[in-house]
Amino acid sequence: MVEKKIKPHYVDNKVFLQAMIDWRETWTDDKKETLKPPVSNYIGECFLKIATHLAYRPNFINYTYREEMVSDGI
Repeated sequence: MVEKKIKPHYVDNKVFLQAMIDWRETWTDDKKETLKPPVSNYIGECFLKIATHLAYRPNFINYTYREEMVSDGI
């Protein structure tokens, strides 16, 4: 019997969730300001990884402007 290799997740859900919770708390503390605070580099990297990974799904594999689709998604 051949064992399947378990692929590591490209985004750690627990760390990503905690980063989003921390970002949300900073935004709710500064609710008086009309602008939302910028997301951290880690959150931005996670968004990029998720969008890039989704671009390789079978529905989008023959899409000619895949990079543009990823940048629009972000």
